[in-house]
Amino acid sequence: MTRTIEQTIDFTGVDPARLFDLYIDPDQHSAATGGPVDIEPMVGGRFAALGGLRGRYLAIEPSRLIVQTWRAKVWSDDDPDSILVLTFTSTETGGRVQLVQANVPERVHQTIDDGWRQHYWDKWAKYLAHHS
Repeated sequence: MTRTIEQTIDFTGVDPARLFDLYIDPDQHSAATGGPVDIEPMVGGRFAALGGLRGRYLAIEPSRLIVQTWRAKVWSDDDPDSILVLTFTSTETGGRVQLVQANVPERVHQTIDDGWRQHYWDKWAKYLAHHS
């Protein structure tokens, strides 16, 4: 059985284009998360991050949208890839990332949900506080 993760994260004083670049640019992604990445930022391109995440880019709209297949190394071979949709928009005070991740295996749902906060949004906030 699978579940869906939905998160909305606001970053004060940060343009959505900056948030988009932070995710898709390999150097910025690595600097912000503190982990190694391998990113081919084009439709069909592969990505690998944090020593166990991998997938392919399905759609990219610069500064607005990223859609990926996504899986973690802890998933079973028979688990389907999840589909990750990241949308980047403006707010009155900065930028927003809206995340929807479908097909997350039930047994790792909470770990993945928490992992986004721990390995991405919390680290992004600290990184952006010093690199905006």
